[in-house]
Amino acid sequence: MRISLRWLRDYAALDAPLSTLVQALVDTGTEVDDVHRDAEDAVVARINALHPVPESKHGVRRAEIDVGGDAPVSLLTAAPNPRAGDLVVYAPPGTRLPGWAQPVGRKVMFGMESPGFLCSAVELGLGDDADGLLILERGVPGQPAGEVLDLDAVLEVEVTPNRPDCLCHVGLARELAAALGEALTEPPTAVPEALASVSPVENRVSVRVEDPRGCPRFTVRVIEDVAVGASPGWMQRRLRAAGIGPINNVVDVTNFVMLELGEPLHAFDLERFRQAGAGGGAAQVVVRRAREGERIVDIGGREHRPLEQDLVVCSGPNVVSVAGVIGGDGTGVVADTRTVLLEAASWDGPSIRATSRRLLDKPTDASMRFSRGLSDTLPPLALDRASAL
Repeated sequence: MRISLRWLRDYAALDAPLSTLVQALVDTGTEVDDVHRDAEDAVVARINALHPVPESKHGVRRAEIDVGGDAPVSLLTAAPNPRAGDLVVYAPPGTRLPGWAQPVGRKVMFGMESPGFLCSAVELGLGDDADGLLILERGVPGQPAGEVLDLDAVLEVEVTPNRPDCLCHVGLARELAAALGEALTEPPTAVPEALASVSPVENRVSVRVEDPRGCPRFTVRVIEDVAVGASPGWMQRRLRAAGIGPINNVVDVTNFVMLELGEPLHAFDLERFRQAGAGGGAAQVVVRRAREGERIVDIGGREHRPLEQDLVVCSGPNVVSVAGVIGGDGTGVVADTRTVLLEAASWDGPSIRATSRRLLDKPTDASMRFSRGLSDTLPPLALDRASAL
């Protein structure tokens, strides 16, 4: 599991050296397999000169930069803001930037080789401004960029099966705060009063749990007037740091809350969910064990046939998801979704584990957490946090 140090610091004053934090995690039972910093190979560079590229119609210039070596480096940039003398961040070939699937490489443009990359705040995971390079106020050419910038560090951790409470940033921040004598600041979960509806949710959806041993707690919330689009930059950076790519603001919120609090959520399009039940009136959520012959197609188009011991979530009589394991293709959030049915539940861990092993090639982030057995107190907290976001 990938943990962002910057994210942990949202909940506690974890200003101790990174080595101290790593040792504190190990001492409290969390193995740290690897530690790597964002843009670890990036360095401070001074722009010596900028030369127009006549063949370019988009303002590309050739920059001569001093990176502290014997010879300057020449590369191309389309950024409009740098001037000769500016200090910038240079990512040489091989540098891994936050959210980039591949390391920085070499490009050939306009017949010129361009080794590496001059970075904006976005490429460094430090902000949303992608219109120009990040101009530094201090630094020496060749100095590691991490020494002058607050670059994130990502910890690859292994949480023992008996500590599902540590499968999230708040859980690990709590461990570190206790070990180091720091206060813990819980994330806000209260829904702003202005956003609360006067219309009871029972008018829109009913819930029936037929197997309370398999599902000790099932909670839903209806969120209206949703506009599906991109999530804010700060949330996208958090998700990428944890190894999850942004999708849209609704799905990103569910993933963010899972990574923050540890409770996986599932978002349905309420109208699509209701139509999947082949009935009129309010949507009917039914939680039960699967029946012989039932099947579900996931969002990737793959068909699954749950067995009778598997827990499923249904719209009326029809299966729309395999509980805690697989979401169906026909009820998820789409571009024109306006009303979201948000699910947060507690599932029987051994049941989810058995279903996941049979139906999935490898566990998902959600099924892994549910298999460990999560606290029954999490669903309402997660719903409130997601609604507030």
